[in-house]
Formats: sequence, structure tokens, C-alpha cells
Amino acid sequence: MFENDDSRIIFFDVYEKSRNHEKLSAVENRISKVIEMHPMYFGALSDRDQYDNYDVKPGDPDPLSHLALHATVVGMVSENEPEGLRPLYDRLVNQLRDKHEVQHRLMYALFDWMIEAAGKGHQALDNDGLMKIFEKEFEKDLSWCNQDGWLM
Repeated sequence: MFENDDSRIIFFDVYEKSRNHEKLSAVENRISKVIEMHPMYFGALSDRDQYDNYDVKPGDPDPLSHLALHATVVGMVSENEPEGLRPLYDRLVNQLRDKHEVQHRLMYALFDWMIEAAGKGHQALDNDGLMKIFEKEFEKDLSWCNQDGWLM
């Protein structure tokens, strides 16, 4: 969805349009919701000239990369791609009661899958493999959570 710096400019545009209460497209609306979950990035998004000289230090998050991964995951969930992702997401949000945390977990799994796929020379998304990685991510440590989503 976001392949280079030029395509990441959409985050600045959506932030500005949202602040000015301008009409947003469906994709822009999804991106706006992702941005709203990250008030710590409002300062960076309010000064697009600053980003031209933005230097991400080791260990520090890159706001636009973080937002891009969120937007990618939200788009995948809304499209139910890979098939079965939306019901998995809904179940996990119900269980954990935290959409943001579920999205982060999906982001980690997606990033790991991308690294693994790149290492194996895969060019196209393997939906079955990706879905297995998403499911595996949530099998890791949900033992702390009971069926109703509350801490044990």
C-alpha cells in the first residue's frame, strides 16, 4: 500500500484535511482513524517540512512507517484479506478489548512474514501462509486471558 516516501505524503494530507473538517474518501477515513489513535505523532504530521529532514534514530519509531503498517492492517481487515482475517480480528478484539493492541500484533506478524518471505525470494503474498502466521501470533500467549477477555 505504501511503497515510498511520496506515497506516505497521504498521512500529512489526511491529517490536514481531518483537522480542517474536509470530506474524506473511504481510504482517507480509515487512515484518519489510524492517525487519531496516535496523538504522539500529531506534531510530526502538522509540519510536513520537518519530515523532509527527519532523522529516525536507532530504536526510535518512524511515525510514517508505523502509521503505514497500521493502515495496511486496517485495510486488510476491512477487505477480509486474507480470507478469515476479519473474523479472527473481531474475535481477538472481543477477547482483548483493545483494537489498537490487536492491530499491533497483526503488524508484528505481517512484518515478520514480509521479512521471511523476502528471505525466501517470494514476490507475491501467500494468503494461506500469511493467515497461518496471523493465527500463530495469537496462539502465542493468550493463556493470560480467559474466554471473556478478562485477565485471569
